[in-house]
Amino acid sequence: MHYFTPELLMAYNSSDDKIAQDADTQWENALLAYREQLTTLTCYEDVTSLVSLDLHDVRMQEWDLITDSLTARLSASFLHPQTQINILYTCIAVSWFPAPEEWLQAFDGIVGSGDVVIYDEVGVGQHGYIHSLLMGDGKVCEIHFNSCQVRQVAL
Repeated sequence: MHYFTPELLMAYNSSDDKIAQDADTQWENALLAYREQLTTLTCYEDVTSLVSLDLHDVRMQEWDLITDSLTARLSASFLHPQTQINILYTCIAVSWFPAPEEWLQAFDGIVGSGDVVIYDEVGVGQHGYIHSLLMGDGKVCEIHFNSCQVRQVAL
């Protein structure tokens, strides 16, 4: 996560009013910077569809990494209140980063488990795109990919 980091979310949720107010300002600045970055992002229609999903507060239902000798594909399924969202990525790599040590103390079960996406962001990586997911347990998943297919099914 480049803009909406676990540390920023912890500060935003601080019981110290000064820290929370500073984090609120930082959050607004991060939001503006992220939106600006999206306007400069040159991407294919499939990536534009991914950006428009806005995967905030959705539950991950399924996660399946499929590899063969030439490609790796990641199939992810998310449940939004009225929609199931399926994304098939042509992957370069998938990386997981641990939660900050203070995460559990800062949220004490408020945010959710590791199958809940709190926030996501899409950006450009060295060899393609990066879809970063901040999970409810404070871990961050970075999916490096070349292309993706997005399907939404009404429930």
